[in-house]
Amino acid sequence: MRLNLAPLAICICAVLVIFKAQASVPVSQSLNDAAATQDTREIQPSTAPIETEIGFEADKLTYSENDAEVVATGHVAVNRQGNRLTADQVIYDRTTGVVTAVGNVTITDIKGNIVTADKTTLTEALHDGAVENIMLILNDKSRLAARSGTRLGSSNQLDYAIYSPCNVCSKSGKERPVWRIKAVKVTLNEAKKRVYYEHAFLEFFNVPIVYLPKFSHPSPDVARSSGLLVPNIKQSQNLGFAVELPYFINLAPWRDLTVSPTVFTLERPALSLEYREQLRNGSLKVGGTLTNVEGTDGNNISSGKSIWRGYGYADGELQHNKAWRSTFGIRVTTDDTFLRRYEISNDDTLHSYYTLERFGPNSYFSAELNGFQSLRLNRTQGIVPLALPLLNYWWRSAPSSFGGHLTVTADTASIIRTQAADSQRVSLITNYEIPYINRVGMVWKLTGQLRGDIYYQTNSVLQDSGGTTYVGKDGFQSRILPTAALQVSWPLVGKGLGGSQTFEPIAQLVVSSSDNKVGIITNEDSRSIDLDETNLFSLNRFPGYDRSDGGARFTYGVRWSLHRKDINLTAEVGQSYRFNNNSNILLLPAGAGLSDELSDIVGRIDFKLNDRFSFIHRFRLDQASFAIRRNEIDLQYTDKRLNFTIGYSKLNRGIAIEDVQDGEEIRGVAKFRVTPRWSVVGSTIYDLTKGTSPIRNSLGALYEDECFTFGITWRRNYTSDRDFTRGSTYLFQIALKNLGGSNR
Repeated sequence: MRLNLAPLAICICAVLVIFKAQASVPVSQSLNDAAATQDTREIQPSTAPIETEIGFEADKLTYSENDAEVVATGHVAVNRQGNRLTADQVIYDRTTGVVTAVGNVTITDIKGNIVTADKTTLTEALHDGAVENIMLILNDKSRLAARSGTRLGSSNQLDYAIYSPCNVCSKSGKERPVWRIKAVKVTLNEAKKRVYYEHAFLEFFNVPIVYLPKFSHPSPDVARSSGLLVPNIKQSQNLGFAVELPYFINLAPWRDLTVSPTVFTLERPALSLEYREQLRNGSLKVGGTLTNVEGTDGNNISSGKSIWRGYGYADGELQHNKAWRSTFGIRVTTDDTFLRRYEISNDDTLHSYYTLERFGPNSYFSAELNGFQSLRLNRTQGIVPLALPLLNYWWRSAPSSFGGHLTVTADTASIIRTQAADSQRVSLITNYEIPYINRVGMVWKLTGQLRGDIYYQTNSVLQDSGGTTYVGKDGFQSRILPTAALQVSWPLVGKGLGGSQTFEPIAQLVVSSSDNKVGIITNEDSRSIDLDETNLFSLNRFPGYDRSDGGARFTYGVRWSLHRKDINLTAEVGQSYRFNNNSNILLLPAGAGLSDELSDIVGRIDFKLNDRFSFIHRFRLDQASFAIRRNEIDLQYTDKRLNFTIGYSKLNRGIAIEDVQDGEEIRGVAKFRVTPRWSVVGSTIYDLTKGTSPIRNSLGALYEDECFTFGITWRRNYTSDRDFTRGSTYLFQIALKNLGGSNR
């Protein structure tokens, strides 16, 4: 919000130069010696030493060598270096050096800021001056009006000024912006890029709300500046009424700090900090929340002692060079209910990691360190694993003369626990693949794979869960797993149903040695297996290395798609048959989809209409009873007024020992724009496993225009745990847009 008369000075300076140039041109004999009148539209003087091109227009220019004034009248317009001045009349006093623009004065600078005034006067230096009845329209569409304004040096002072970024509504001829600031004196300091107010009132709908004797904020063209951010106000069951006042500190253009104290009516205050820095080769963010409260025991009874509770986090990325990159993230909390009580997160596990990666033209390397903090009730931290480290290297050769590729993968894992089993693994996989397309378009792919694993395990008797399914034996263990596969697909493309269709049958034969080390080698990474369309044709359908899908099997399926102007539909379905099924090898419970000779039927349907509506259905059917073992549906719709997403999922596999339990859930998120400014937003999650049990619900209303945002949201959580009880939370949001430049 900066009143800058410098563009005006530039424009008037251009007029002055033209005036002087015209004054030096000989006057025609037929003109009156005392005064001369000329049509000066599109005058381009050639006698004055002008450094840059000046555009000048006027209906009439009056001057004489004897008169002190040079007057341009009628649609006067001056353009120079992207700045433009228009006025009804411009007068230059050659005696005093004063330039005056009168009548419908408009100045537009190169940034798009517009100044309108009835009259403006500049001094001989063409820098300082005064303006009457001024209106500024800044490039962010905000407005500042004043009775008068003066400029002295780099400071602009406005008297009896009004500022508002709101569009003005008119009822009965009265201006009614949503909010505005009225002040006796407003000073715009260009050097400090700040706006200062004296004796100001903040008004809503012309009603004074707050009196501000003195205050200031950054100019709207300032992207980052220290100052208060929008307060966060809420009312919750656990903490009472809470007010958070974030203060943004701009340490440098690439570095900042946000300090956010929060006060509660039912709890002691808390302090949150967040530091951010944009490095030369990456980014860094570090933050957290800390508070000192009265401690409680497991039954939420006061212990009579004060304790510190908090949460800390950090994440960042460093691009060392074109090939090497580091990413990291740290999340840690003092106890397992702090995040939910203070409504920071609903996560039940915190993941901390560091990853070093190298990207080559035909290779990839990564080294990972992973740690986890469990926030689950009655979950002992000592049995939670640490992966220190995970190493992976992948390399692929250039294609041979007949198109074959050799791929080599080396992978290691070290799993450490303080109160349970430890294991170390080294795996080497060589894979050779030969693709071929015959004359009728059939795609053949022949794959040969050889895999070797070496394990070392300790403390197997302390295996955390799963009984004989996950347990291993102490000491070194090894295995070799050769695999051969042949896959054939025949994509057929043609016209039909008003568009183009693709029909692709797929068949695959896989022969692999059986994994005879189940119960000897531990299972750390293959516990949650679930057959679906993404892994149906994989050589190993387990998610990790510790278990192998051995034996001989035949997999078959079909993919079909339809593409029209406004419709895209794809569908796929498949199943596999195991020739030598051996439950002692797989040790998979019924319901996993792979435990019988004939697997379950898996499929997926994708439907999109007009880029507005989408439907995705993923399913798995029991091969014998056709009961739905897995059912996932996602609906999404988007237009100018309505946006909603509905999701439904059900797992009915009867698997009790896996980390992922069976259940049924429905969830939804919706936003409806009632009017161009009013919107209603809501979300819900319901557990349908045993009846209908709500988990979380929220409903809110939001008003937003060009200058003001107001919102209120109700949110209810239906879970509880010790000092975290179920209840409702109300969040209030109020923001005055364009008021200052404290943007994060």
